[in-house]
Amino acid sequence: MDSESKRLPRTIKLTQVSDFQRVFKQGCFKSQDKGFVVLAVKNILGCGRLGITVAKKNVASSVARNRIKRLIRESFRHNKNNVKELDIVVIVRRGTDKLDNQTITAALQKHWQRLAQQANGH
Repeated sequence: MDSESKRLPRTIKLTQVSDFQRVFKQGCFKSQDKGFVVLAVKNILGCGRLGITVAKKNVASSVARNRIKRLIRESFRHNKNNVKELDIVVIVRRGTDKLDNQTITAALQKHWQRLAQQANGH
């Protein structure tokens, strides 16, 4: 499998500032732990979309920021059917770069499950 087929299509990424602002202002669904704050709002597109914010002050190393973003995208790709019709923004907290990949992946799995439950409950 080539690397191109593993990429998230642009259609399921939040790319516009207005999309991020909508999630921040209207974020109906929220899940958080020591590593992440995950906000979401329903969309009318029929598919989930993902946005990621990793502040340099929270994760100083660009290598660590890229590793975390890669893990988030991969986890979202595997769980996108569980979070259909949601625009999601994942905010990475300080210290997340100290966590190993398995811990990050497990935490993200819990966030996707919580968001799916909250969205189905509304």
